[in-house]
Amino acid sequence: MKLACSVCIVVVCFLIPPYVTGNMDVAYKSDKTPMVTYSNVHAALEQLRKQAEENDSRGPRVMITGPADVGKSTLTKILINYAVRYVNGRGSQ
Repeated sequence: MKLACSVCIVVVCFLIPPYVTGNMDVAYKSDKTPMVTYSNVHAALEQLRKQAEENDSRGPRVMITGPADVGKSTLTKILINYAVRYVNGRGSQ
């Protein structure tokens, strides 16, 4: 059985989980990743959420569009995950 996974690391670290055995078919490092851009989009959305909360108004609405198989669902999942982690980290008020 083959396992496919992707790890995005912003800082340097070593990832050696004890439960992963065997040889990797492919391993690569990419300096060109959209994750920094995704993080910046999250930061901008979070600022808009804070402003909306302070003004007692509706937060930002986002529409993600594009052709098939470009990562729309992946981007959506990442931004939702970032937002949930941020709210849980600061405590929902």
